[in-house]
Amino acid sequence: MKKINWVNHGVELVVVIIGISIAFSLNSWRDGRTARRQESEYLTNMLEDLEEDISRLQEVMVSDSIKKCQLDTLISYTRNPANTREGKVAEFLFGNSFYYPFAPQRTTYDILTATGELTLIRDQQLRRQVVKLYTLWYGKVAIGDEVIEDHMRIYTSPFVINEVTFLGYNQMDESFLQESRFQNILYTQLGHLERRKDFYQEAYAAVSLLKKEIEDYL
Repeated sequence: MKKINWVNHGVELVVVIIGISIAFSLNSWRDGRTARRQESEYLTNMLEDLEEDISRLQEVMVSDSIKKCQLDTLISYTRNPANTREGKVAEFLFGNSFYYPFAPQRTTYDILTATGELTLIRDQQLRRQVVKLYTLWYGKVAIGDEVIEDHMRIYTSPFVINEVTFLGYNQMDESFLQESRFQNILYTQLGHLERRKDFYQEAYAAVSLLKKEIEDYL
């Protein structure tokens, strides 16, 4: 019987184990490198989304500040109808007949959640900030938009259509200014607008902070 050289077999086994370990290490290294590249790509794309959101939030907040001034003026007219300026009641009333809603750019976030790749963002704190922005802060903005839209649809628009007499372009019988119902509509609308402003400012602060955190992380 041929004598088995256990030493050689042992060496061969060690070589095989080392080879397998190296192969696993190389695969893990490649996978890790791929994951880091994907993470960087996703976060870079998200930065572009956030920049669009910041610009859009600013636009809506500027528009809302103008509408608030118009509402304040309309309310002052209800207290002192003699101070109204020609055409301004109609102008301000129409100016507050619609409000721009905020539509966030969700492309990158939706891809991450739909594919289950949100965990590619390795930093847990950063990942939590991303989720919080799109669920909490943008969710509150959507509520603010919905509340004021409902108020316009249920109260303001029906009142203008049914109770206001138009005399021509930007001209109307302004006697409705002294109606308590109209005054209540204006005050309620102003309250909704103030609350929406709070939601927008919170979202603006959150998205600006997240943008900076991602830039620092990259």
